[in-house]
This record gives sequence, C-alpha cells and structure tokens, in this order.
Amino acid sequence: MVDKESRIYQVAEGSLPPRLLEMPGPSRRRRSPPYQEADRNPAVGTNDNLTRNVECLLALQFAPPSVIVNDRGEVVYVHGRTGLFLEPASGPARNQLLEMARPGLREPLNQALQKVANGDTDLVSRQVQVLAHGSTEGARLEVQLIRTPKALAGFRLVALHHEPMSEAAKTASETIGPKPTPPHK
Repeated sequence: MVDKESRIYQVAEGSLPPRLLEMPGPSRRRRSPPYQEADRNPAVGTNDNLTRNVECLLALQFAPPSVIVNDRGEVVYVHGRTGLFLEPASGPARNQLLEMARPGLREPLNQALQKVANGDTDLVSRQVQVLAHGSTEGARLEVQLIRTPKALAGFRLVALHHEPMSEAAKTASETIGPKPTPPHK
C-alpha cells in the first residue's frame, strides 16, 4: 500500500507475472511479433504475412508513395497516396501496374521494370514528367529489386517521389506535343 486514503497500491516485484491489458472489442486474436522472416513465398502465404513484411520493408526506407509488384507487373501492395501517379484502368478490375500508370510515367516505368527484370541493375532511378489532373507534374521514379527480407525477395519496389517542377520546366513540357502540320498549298 502506498496511500490508503487515495487507494494507491504498488505490486511487489516478482509477485505477479506481467500481463497486458485486453481491450474490449470483436477481435481478441493474439498479435504476432513485428517481423519474422518466412521461408515461404509471400504470394502463397497469408495476406497478414505479406502485409507485415511489406510494412517492415517500407518503414525501414521511409518510403514515399510506393507499390510492390511481382515479376508479372501485378500490384501486390500499395503504400501511401499514389493517385498523382496511378489510377485504375477503366473496365474490369485488373491489377497491372503499367495499365494504371498515368501518361508520362508508363514508358519510363516499363523500361525501368525491364532493366531490373533483365538483371542489368538492381536499381533504376530517373526523372519523369507525369500528366495528372490536367497538368504536368515532376517526379523521380525508382524501381528496385528487393533482395531482403527473404519473404519478399524477387519482388520489385516502385517508389514515386513527387518533385514539383519549376515554372520554366512546366511551360516547356506543356508546349511539347505533335508538330503542327504545314498548311497545304
């Protein structure tokens, strides 16, 4: 007893095993440790396992808006707000990254994914200009082959860093377009 009037008590050390408080609610399942390296392919494992591994990877790199894709270009995880760079294609739902890429991003993204897939490099980084919501936005595209954690090895991390363009660069990019056809005589 610490203070009888205020009803303050202290548990003597070693007298009781430490217990975590259970919060009321519909889900009382036991939480798994923050990260455990798995020996199985995350596409075959559970979604919880995939989510845990991806969140660990992204947290370690303080990632900007990013997506994780498999070797077929299918999105398996989205991190952050990617709407400036990606939008779902119209029609039946598909999960193909290149189909979601906004104009200006699609070709550089395709080239970067191919370089990483061919084994030319583990990381491709380049400046791009993306047409989004009627204006051109500057961005740095990074595509990286994931080697660790083991559960994500072979997947690709596509990071999209928004880098606002200067007014001069915006004006120049907006004037680029098809060459005007000369008048016929």
